[in-house]
Amino acid sequence: MQKEKIVAGVITVLLVGALGLFLAGGTSSIKGLLSGMKWWSTEETSSISPAGKSSGGRKHRRRRRKGRRNSTTSSDVGTVVDNLDGVPVYYNGRVRHVSGRNLAPDGYNLGLKYQCVEFVKRYYYEHYHHKMPNAGGNAADYFDSRLKDGAYNSARGLYQFHNGAGTKPRKGDIVVFVGPNYTRFGHIAIVSGVYSDHIQIIQQNPGPGNPSRVDLPLIRTSGRWKVNAAELVGWLGRR
Repeated sequence: MQKEKIVAGVITVLLVGALGLFLAGGTSSIKGLLSGMKWWSTEETSSISPAGKSSGGRKHRRRRRKGRRNSTTSSDVGTVVDNLDGVPVYYNGRVRHVSGRNLAPDGYNLGLKYQCVEFVKRYYYEHYHHKMPNAGGNAADYFDSRLKDGAYNSARGLYQFHNGAGTKPRKGDIVVFVGPNYTRFGHIAIVSGVYSDHIQIIQQNPGPGNPSRVDLPLIRTSGRWKVNAAELVGWLGRR
């Protein structure tokens, strides 16, 4: 009987020890699972959560906002995604989306919200106090192919230069794209920076997911300047 009690005691100790080890391992696994769930919550769901209670979530949202400054990934039409000299660039969603016409306080037609033309005209109006004599027209209408290089474009009140000719683009110039990739309406943008081997443009309404700023190669050959971008026909600006 005494022997049986001893054996039973040993078995009990072994079972309790095994149970303890099992629980310890289980607790560790549960902690690991909870830890994984916490990471998923702060880095993923908190980026779209209105509460934003976790510090990880706040940091994540700050990174997204900073990144959105030079890209058009916002889901809300009319969100500011960039700016040039204090003039904002707005998100437009689909390329053909229109949110009505934008008029300046004095009635000057700034264009259809938030198309590429509207930003260009608004930039010239607010930054340069420039009103274009012809306040209408699509982007493709901004470049008059009949004019010689350096000629005055009376419809826009600006000088016009052909891509590949003798005049280097300047900051603030309007670059014009005309071709199949832009349909019959074309596309225009503003030169936001000029460097030794490239220019940077800032644009509104490039389409969902496309950046508001793009670098384009600038090549000089035999005294002529060419922006190496498909369907970029030329630029206009103040001289």
